[in-house]
Amino acid sequence: MFSRNHGRFEAFAARERALLELCEAEAMVRRRTVSRQEWDRYGTMPIPLEVVDLIALLAQYVLFALTNNVLQVPVEASLAQVTGLAGN
Repeated sequence: MFSRNHGRFEAFAARERALLELCEAEAMVRRRTVSRQEWDRYGTMPIPLEVVDLIALLAQYVLFALTNNVLQVPVEASLAQVTGLAGN
């Protein structure tokens, strides 16, 4: 996932950057929520429909990741060298 620690958000427009910040792993993926400070900082930039779409997209990702992990679906051979997959 992109991280502002690596400077990758700088290439995006302010509204897109706000959506990326809201969905960063620490916010929606790990904590399953967005703090008041995060809403205060980014919540006025994206339109509400974009936030709903983002929540739906992340929920689908979490469902697929959980399913793959629990069922121990093997990583495709073409992705085996990707850091973080298959124990890399």
